[in-house]
Amino acid sequence: MLEYHSHSETTNNNRWTKICKERLDLPLTNVAAGTDLWNVCKIDSKRPRRLEDNMRLITSMTGTTSEFFFHLTATSMHVAFAKLLPSLLKLPYAMRNENEYETATILNRTRAFFDEIRTLFKRGKKRIDKVEFYDTYRPLLGGYEKGLTLEGTNYVLIGNGPSGGQSSMFVMLDAALGIVHQGHSRSFQDDAYRAMPLPHRRFVRDFVGTIRNETGNVSDFMKRKIRDKSCHGAYRSCLESYESFRKYHLGIATRYLSSTTKGTGNSTFRSLLKEFKTNTEKCRRDIYGSN
Repeated sequence: MLEYHSHSETTNNNRWTKICKERLDLPLTNVAAGTDLWNVCKIDSKRPRRLEDNMRLITSMTGTTSEFFFHLTATSMHVAFAKLLPSLLKLPYAMRNENEYETATILNRTRAFFDEIRTLFKRGKKRIDKVEFYDTYRPLLGGYEKGLTLEGTNYVLIGNGPSGGQSSMFVMLDAALGIVHQGHSRSFQDDAYRAMPLPHRRFVRDFVGTIRNETGNVSDFMKRKIRDKSCHGAYRSCLESYESFRKYHLGIATRYLSSTTKGTGNSTFRSLLKEFKTNTEKCRRDIYGSN
């Protein structure tokens, strides 16, 4: 019986390893795509996805409401991003054609997106209990920094675990808006690529490559434009809304992780989130000053 169990586990692990390596180019560990995108379904298929009443997790590690809404909040943010994505993909071409009106329109939609996801954060927070999240679920998000050997096999899992920062949306938005990351935040975003499924990674790299190598980012675009143009107002407003979201995210993370230096995905969250917030502020101040 023990030999059969060991053989079965080895076969299953080999199968999952092959799928992750050959189909997804992912490590055999939890990543945000698995917890926030592939593990959620509608309750009522005829109604739209809504954070409050029409989404649920397919599988759960703890069965807690805090786990549910931690991931459902992230998923609802992706639903909001899906509505923005067609416009965002037009942004490089609007800038290439020096189309200020279309650029401003896309930036206004992006600002509305940042406002929406901040609201989603507030709604989700109400359903996540601080103690339940910290004591019961948070330890399961830290990954396997020192490695974990699967029982009955020689396979060792090594990885940082899932984090919302592994999402493709923030990598794309930062590149498009001209927000530059260095040090810890740059390293974290580079690692995020490795946590994206291969098709997502190719898609994001193609978009980011177009911005960096062909059209330039929005910050570059604005530096060529007269300050009183409507596109400047749209860009500044967009960055201010993004700053507000980054500041709110830092505050929420500090509240729920007050007794640790490690956040989801094994990140040192305070310094990381502060860098993201500071770099967003710097992008705005480089053009518009401190006012």
